[in-house]
Amino acid sequence: MSNFLVENALETIKRLTAGFNNEEKAELLKQLPSALGISTPATEASSGQHQQQTNTMSGVNQSGGGSSSINFAPVQAGRDATSSTTFTQPTTQNKTPELQEALRLLVQLKQEIDQNSELNPLLKPGAKQEIDKLQQELQKDEPDKSLVKHTIEILKQGLEGVITLAKPVTDVAVLVGKVWGTLIL
Repeated sequence: MSNFLVENALETIKRLTAGFNNEEKAELLKQLPSALGISTPATEASSGQHQQQTNTMSGVNQSGGGSSSINFAPVQAGRDATSSTTFTQPTTQNKTPELQEALRLLVQLKQEIDQNSELNPLLKPGAKQEIDKLQQELQKDEPDKSLVKHTIEILKQGLEGVITLAKPVTDVAVLVGKVWGTLIL
């Protein structure tokens, strides 16, 4: 049964994208994991949740990343070999507790949008796309405050008819406002 559903979904995508150029297809492909609610190394990298490892051995540089944590360190080295290893795993630990809470609320809001029967199904993908944009911007060291404010306003307007979805948006606005010392809404 599920194979039939997958084939139907693929046929629908083929019909809808028949007139797309390569750039449009690439953009769709980039956003597809988010639309499907799955995590890939590419989506982890864009959300800042990826790992990066770099090793240098006597002038030979190796790097790895994605969701794996492969150890490139040499097992055995000759007497003239030198080795250094660095391993970083970006997280939101350098963010304020308010910003961490706002990001957590946004993750929860996306799940609630999927499960909510009151929200028009045609509005769900757009709302989740705005949440993705907001999450990416809030992860940056220097977020674009006007973009964040505008995105929150769009979410608030689009979700205001469903109280269980509108409240988290307002809560995110309050938390971000506390971090920036200004009112967002």
